[in-house]
Amino acid sequence: MEMKMRQYTEGWCPASDGTNIFFSVAGPGHTTHEPDIVLCDGVGCDGFVWKYLAPTFATKHRVIRSHYRGHGRSAAPSDLTRLGMNDLVDDLSAVMTHVGVNRPAVLIGHSMGVQVILEMHRRMPDRVAALIPTCGSYGDPLATFHDGDYLKRTFPYLYRLLTGFPEAAMRLWRALLPSPVAYWTALLAGEVNRSLIRLEDLQPYFEHLSRMDAEVFVRMLHLVSDHSARDHLTDVDVPTLIIGAENDTFTPSWLSHEMADLIPNADLLMVPKGSHAAPIEQPDLLALRVEKFLAERIGCYSSPESRPRNTAEAGMPRGKSGPSPVKSASKTKRPPKEGRTGAAKQAGSRKTKRGAGEAKKKRGAVKKAGPRG
Repeated sequence: MEMKMRQYTEGWCPASDGTNIFFSVAGPGHTTHEPDIVLCDGVGCDGFVWKYLAPTFATKHRVIRSHYRGHGRSAAPSDLTRLGMNDLVDDLSAVMTHVGVNRPAVLIGHSMGVQVILEMHRRMPDRVAALIPTCGSYGDPLATFHDGDYLKRTFPYLYRLLTGFPEAAMRLWRALLPSPVAYWTALLAGEVNRSLIRLEDLQPYFEHLSRMDAEVFVRMLHLVSDHSARDHLTDVDVPTLIIGAENDTFTPSWLSHEMADLIPNADLLMVPKGSHAAPIEQPDLLALRVEKFLAERIGCYSSPESRPRNTAEAGMPRGKSGPSPVKSASKTKRPPKEGRTGAAKQAGSRKTKRGAGEAKKKRGAVKKAGPRG
């Protein structure tokens, strides 16, 4: 059964093993020629990071979101071994089919969602028009957390604790996570940029995590940590925009640079002062860059006749795609906060100063040369 409102639909889609997967579809409310955008979360998330970006994208595209099995409003599988990467990709494909995604879509993945969209492209390339891996790794996130392997070394003990004593673990899990202690711990540890994020933006993450079955969380993390798409990166043949963050402690920035080097003709945006929560810290910057990428690389926001005719044309090397027809992106509906647009202002200031300097040099050259004739 589905609930429908103007420009919005939500419901449940049965997975191959019968698990009910929650999905939602938002859009402009009229027929659009733009490709669908599919958003994929990180482990333990139910969409909090798309709070500002999803409504922005939905003004021009259909935006499809779903909750992983055992997350948010999706059911947990009866067999807890069915929480691996192949299960997540199968679920995503089932949702896309269910909501009528009948042409290649733009896949945007955050954190573990990066592994999901890369694996989707490996297994079902005909469903993918472009990839936008955001603040995530191609595999084994435990091995690079805080740029070290101590979480990978200690995780087996946490795994045994949560799976061996689930009731006691859940009591502690649900007592600590929704409290302000978790938020302030994240701030003080530098996991997020305290000048760019608000409690009301991050608190839904902790509240959702506290409602999750802790055993589902650690089992999924265990299974996806055995997955890697690194060997597939050189085979990615669709336009790709890598989004990394300078101060991401979950996924160090060198991983984004590595992916950009390995994926043919990939673009790279490194978010200044951004953390793992960059999409909710600096949504305007990300929205502008994504729209520019979609316009330049796959011909969005232009007439259908002028769009690239095939994947090879769309994936042309950087610097050969021509200027973007998009001059500005839709503003995200977000209260202003000091520092959020600092990077954009600095970039504009540098551009203005550089232009003024070049004009001054030209005037000087004309003066020295004297009048022509």
